Amino acid sequence: MRQSATGPWSGWKSSSKGRTPFTSYRWGIPAACDFKGKAIYVDVDFLFVADLAELWNQPVPNVGLVRNATGKLSTSQILFDCEKAKGHVPSIEKLRGMDDAHSTMLNYFRAHPELLAPTVGNWDCPDLKGAKLGDADLKACHYTRIEHQCQLKHAIPRLAREGGKHWYTGEVFAHPRPELQALFDSLLAEAEAAGEGIEKYRVDPFGEAVRKDFKYTQHVGAKI
Repeated sequence: MRQSATGPWSGWKSSSKGRTPFTSYRWGIPAACDFKGKAIYVDVDFLFVADLAELWNQPVPNVGLVRNATGKLSTSQILFDCEKAKGHVPSIEKLRGMDDAHSTMLNYFRAHPELLAPTVGNWDCPDLKGAKLGDADLKACHYTRIEHQCQLKHAIPRLAREGGKHWYTGEVFAHPRPELQALFDSLLAEAEAAGEGIEKYRVDPFGEAVRKDFKYTQHVGAKI
């Protein structure tokens, strides 16, 4: 889901509250699916260590499954039952007109905790905190700092060689869990050897409308 000039991901008002517009796009998924079937949303900065089918095949008692369904609500990963979401998640037309659709929906589900349930397994583990690779419960890792994302050490030099520029223009630091970088590197090499390298998935560069100047006042870890 990328900001565009036309279609469901165009014209969202949420950017007026300082968010990137696509922060709110997750809530448009049930409507984009015509409130039929199921759909999985995850933030782009995830590294899966389990078969996504394990998540897909979990029963959804109501609107969706998330990591934390109560307390500090987690929505970086959502398994939607799009049909059950109807009446709780608005149309895209209504969502795009909200000043802050993401906060509006978070507040709605905080007020109706019965609509969300926790996933079986940790499908949204931030930076391997409290976990280690090989744990049976660990299903997906979520990067919490852009400067640590494991693809950057590959993507930024590649784009520079091609005369391009990555959307993230800040400094890059080693992930504090080096085993995560090692896993990413090995999976990338495996994918490239199988003919699933970047050339197969290359897309047009992001337009200026979705760029944001990310800067950290304090860095964590060793600079790459």
